[in-house]
Amino acid sequence: MKIDADTVTPVRTSSKKLRDLRKKQIINLYTSGVTIEEIITQSDLSEEQVNEIIAEYVAH
Repeated sequence: MKIDADTVTPVRTSSKKLRDLRKKQIINLYTSGVTIEEIITQSDLSEEQVNEIIAEYVAH
């Protein structure tokens, strides 16, 4: 089977898009008043990861 390079999405690009989407979801939950504990539960991220995303958002 021949794979056309133009039709293959690089993993790195997909991973970045997924990370960006997850960050947006975390920020949306946070700005909607969802507690950090609930965000951690819903996102399956660690407390440290959630806090980093929120801290980055608040700093901007």
